Amino acid sequence: MKRSIILLISAILIFLVTVFTTYRYMIQSSERDSDRINHILINDVSNQLYFNLGIQERIAHSLLTGTFSTTIKGGDTLTYINDDKLPYLHTNVYNILEEFMMINPQLSAAMFIIDSSVYPEDGGSCYAPIIERGIPGRRNIASNLDLRKSISFRHILKSGKSTWRLPNPRSPIYGKAIIYYIPIYRQNGDAFGLFALNVSYDILRGMLAKTLPYSQDGSSISLLDDDGDVILSTDKDLKSVSSIDGEKDFIYRSKVTGTPFTILTTCSRQAVYHDAYRIQRAVLLVSGIGMLLMLICCVVISRQIRHKVLRIASVEGELQMAASVQKSILKPTALHVADIDLKAIMRPAREAGGDLYDYILQDGKLIFCIGDVSDKGMPAALFMTQVVSLFRSAVTQTHSPQEITQNINNVLANDNPQLTFCTFFVGVLDFGSRQLTFCNAGHNLPIVITAEAQADYLDVIPNIPLGLMPGFQYRQESLQLTSGMQIMLYTDGANEARNKAGQFFGATRLLRTASSLSPEDDPEFILRSVDRFAGSEPQSDDITVMLIRINKN
Repeated sequence: MKRSIILLISAILIFLVTVFTTYRYMIQSSERDSDRINHILINDVSNQLYFNLGIQERIAHSLLTGTFSTTIKGGDTLTYINDDKLPYLHTNVYNILEEFMMINPQLSAAMFIIDSSVYPEDGGSCYAPIIERGIPGRRNIASNLDLRKSISFRHILKSGKSTWRLPNPRSPIYGKAIIYYIPIYRQNGDAFGLFALNVSYDILRGMLAKTLPYSQDGSSISLLDDDGDVILSTDKDLKSVSSIDGEKDFIYRSKVTGTPFTILTTCSRQAVYHDAYRIQRAVLLVSGIGMLLMLICCVVISRQIRHKVLRIASVEGELQMAASVQKSILKPTALHVADIDLKAIMRPAREAGGDLYDYILQDGKLIFCIGDVSDKGMPAALFMTQVVSLFRSAVTQTHSPQEITQNINNVLANDNPQLTFCTFFVGVLDFGSRQLTFCNAGHNLPIVITAEAQADYLDVIPNIPLGLMPGFQYRQESLQLTSGMQIMLYTDGANEARNKAGQFFGATRLLRTASSLSPEDDPEFILRSVDRFAGSEPQSDDITVMLIRINKN
């Protein structure tokens, strides 16, 4: 107990030193982590904005139902319309705009600004149909726009490049949005007009807010124009970059690819260090509770271990006693009577096993049996003891293998809730006639070895194991033995023994081993062969072998 307390105190000291060192490291690395996180963040935001807003390719290739085409000129992507598509666009322009608005929820408005020379029948300086989200109906605002007079529009058409612009406050489509202009040309190269997309500030602000690395109280993301002024920000109080306190906040910025805009992120130092402070408090609290629980557990576990050790010692003693009782029930391993030798050996895999053998001499007959209980350990040993007792009782009433087997089965099957069963072989050998009458109840096939050392399996009626079905009608058979002949009976622990490679000893190898038996050999010869095959692999099942030999006159 004292040693456990000393070890516990040492563990507490080591733990506290580790916590303090880790905390100091976290504080020192927080700024480096913040810098790395924010640089990754603003690059991701820039790429996300460009992906969501840079939609010229999608417009040209798919969303305008084949009306427009694209070509590469001087490294720039130019959008143009074939002359045969002009009537189609004029008829379906609002349908195209509505479809485009439907599949692009980030847009607040979409419109064409078409030069007056394209559709002169419409009159006015130009034709400008528009669809606005949240405003029902279709509008044409041509009277307020003129491609030829607008310096900004002429510049975009001359450059041939799509561009982002902040709206002109005097424009009829002015609102809280930024506008993406795509120049469009006729087949002959003349200007057709512009395709304009409005992206709402509210939508942009929502996109930015989803990427905040810390809580909204501790950080903000802003979109700046090419002059560095704040267009929109997740921080409603941020009006200009100059209002940011550099001593209280970490500041990072990055250009949005393909646009004149810049992403600016700010993270307060309190937010950066928040996790370190929180982890420190949590670790100290949890460690204190944990150490107390560890001390309590050490005391409880030490008592339980002591109790279990005493209990295990008691159980081991009971198992050893059970094994001794089981061995005392079994008959001697060797018998010589008249010209018949019987030798047997049983080696359990545990202290007590489920294999059995027995024999009785009565009225000039040798009545013997061998069996294998389906369970293992103590339950199998108890069941085995019951089978042996029933066998000895049945022999006092009849010498018929069939009736012996049926009597034992009826008793076991009538009260067997666990469905434990036992494979069983019982034989009656008449000393005078050397006639062997037997009944096999689901047991392994016996091996018959002739005087010339020819071994083969005896083909028998299998029947079913004991204990499964009350009233089952077993059938018996007979075999005439001659001088020098041997009968080898065994349990499946022999043929199912495995080596390290997972291979079984097997029926073929067991038959070959049996053919090597000499008249002087005993069942240990079989066990030695099995052990050589298994090597260092532990025995997994009980092994029992019985040899009955008719000696030569």
